[in-house]
Amino acid sequence: MSRRSSRSSRSSRSRALVSRRRRWLALVAGLALVAGGWWVLDPGLGPNPDAVLAQAREHLGRSETRQAIVLLRSALQARPRDGAARELLGQAYLRAGDAAGALKELRRAVALGRDSVDNVLAIAKAHLLRGEFAEAGGRLAAVRDDRNPAWCLLSADVMAARGNFAESLPMYEQALKLAPAALDAYLGLARANMGRGNLDAAEAALTRANRQHIRGLELWLLQGQLGLAQRRFE
Repeated sequence: MSRRSSRSSRSSRSRALVSRRRRWLALVAGLALVAGGWWVLDPGLGPNPDAVLAQAREHLGRSETRQAIVLLRSALQARPRDGAARELLGQAYLRAGDAAGALKELRRAVALGRDSVDNVLAIAKAHLLRGEFAEAGGRLAAVRDDRNPAWCLLSADVMAARGNFAESLPMYEQALKLAPAALDAYLGLARANMGRGNLDAAEAALTRANRQHIRGLELWLLQGQLGLAQRRFE
């Protein structure tokens, strides 16, 4: 093989890897946006910030992300130094796909004393969604715990986002070993296999999720994406 053809081959592989990384990030961000819900303003907020915070938690528990954001903003107007509300608002922004807004609020929460492992993981996820892989990896390294399914899942997501799909697979499996009903781990496992071009393994991951009787919009959307990819290769 000539030097020119060798360089051309390496360049083609590099472009393909970058393309797969971009598709992976776009797919994750798009699913987060769709799952975020709609802006719904509750006219009965009331003057009690604690009640507003409790109501926001209920909305997040029902995946009514946008409504929770409105309520938390209201609570923070009354108590701007409420670290718990800042942390919850940051997590709500993450669910809505607003990584920049999430990072801003989560950092404010840390400054107000909310430096829990959950908050560090949320900050790492915000960096991941912004494409800041080194920052995400640094946050994860600071709280390493391979017995924590959330840590395993996010670590696998960072690996996959970097294009290290094969390396991410064992970490997704570890997350599922610790939390067999974790939808995001099945989705990540499927996306990583799609990134490798192994559509059969991706389908197997989604089948495992269905066998766990797991349901969700993101699962349905990814099944559609996989179906389209499979038809392209028929």
